[in-house]
Amino acid sequence: MNTNELISIIEEGDYDVYGIRIDATEYSVNDTMLASRMWCDGEPVYAHEYTNDEGTAETLIEMGYEEVESDEDERLFVNRDAFVELDGTSAVTVTADTLYEVIAFAQSVYPEGHVYLIGGEYAGSGEDEGEVIISEATVLAIL
Repeated sequence: MNTNELISIIEEGDYDVYGIRIDATEYSVNDTMLASRMWCDGEPVYAHEYTNDEGTAETLIEMGYEEVESDEDERLFVNRDAFVELDGTSAVTVTADTLYEVIAFAQSVYPEGHVYLIGGEYAGSGEDEGEVIISEATVLAIL
């Protein structure tokens, strides 16, 4: 797909926000992407719960959580098989005017993977500069 076609998709589209996403998963046009994981200091954040309620603690353990040491007043339980997900898919915000720049930036940060133009509803800003969280992110083009 050439850049003029990508610009047309952005300018003529009906989505709240557009982004460039580089992902190891192979998607097709019109697929809805999975929600992104939350990351902290380069590591994914595991599903976790705080509680002092014994019944809740037992239920968490049955669900695969383990109790770990915590500095908090409540007991901390972590599930290392599940991750905290964002409210959508993480991407670098793109407009028709920033298309070239954003693609180059995204590929410099994530040099491997499939490059997608996605669109969807604005779900918030990410932690990184230019990062946007897109709910119901739809694959609009594969670059």
